[in-house]
Amino acid sequence: QETGHAVRKESLSDWREEVEFNCTVEDLMACLTRGDRIRAWSRSDCADLQVGLAFSLFAGNVQCKVLEMTPTQLKLEWKLSDWNVPS
Repeated sequence: QETGHAVRKESLSDWREEVEFNCTVEDLMACLTRGDRIRAWSRSDCADLQVGLAFSLFAGNVQCKVLEMTPTQLKLEWKLSDWNVPS
């Protein structure tokens, strides 16, 4: 499904989206990985991200875990707290 500059590939287990941001990679990664920047946009208490870190955002409504992190890529596992996957 294509919408503007974003391309979505969706399923229950995998979702990827490509979006263009009008900033440098370094600025974007700082906003997504530095605790002080995450607190600014999410209002959540969060430390600087590192691989293996589990954390929550938006008053505990989103549960996250950092799977991979490089200077240009971030891979997270996340789910809504009230979302139960059928077995």
